[in-house]
Amino acid sequence: MTAYGANGGLITFSISDFLCAGEFSNPQRGAVNGREAIIVDFRQRAGYRPPNRDREPITRLQGRVWIDATDRVVSRLEAWPALDGGRLGINVAQRNPTEVVLVYEQVRLTDGTWMHALTRINTTNHPKLFNGVTIEFQEVFTDYERFSSEVESYQIGKPEK
Repeated sequence: MTAYGANGGLITFSISDFLCAGEFSNPQRGAVNGREAIIVDFRQRAGYRPPNRDREPITRLQGRVWIDATDRVVSRLEAWPALDGGRLGINVAQRNPTEVVLVYEQVRLTDGTWMHALTRINTTNHPKLFNGVTIEFQEVFTDYERFSSEVESYQIGKPEK
């Protein structure tokens, strides 16, 4: 879960929020980072009520989710302000790519672990949509390394007084 605050407002997002709030349609095949994915469009599910005000912006977004076909993990999510009342199946070419306000991406490491790779959020053109928060933010994670160690024996000493 990630929280952003500015101008006295607060917004909170997590992938599970989008999955719980969403109604999905238009399944397609595609790829993310060279891995096969199932792509689905989403919009807010009718009757969905967010658990708090911080998560209300989710109800005003629609977008697309890429689900890794093998591991069944959300590998990418893009969201933009709901158009046409949030109707499903909007052709990506019909929307303005600069209107993508949220991008989240994960990457699969060689050992099969999924790790956070990218978050991009830009609310500057839609402060009312985002509880008054205006922020342009990007974080990128790369060069993950897995470390390990082995211990053959150990000795626990008495605590010092």
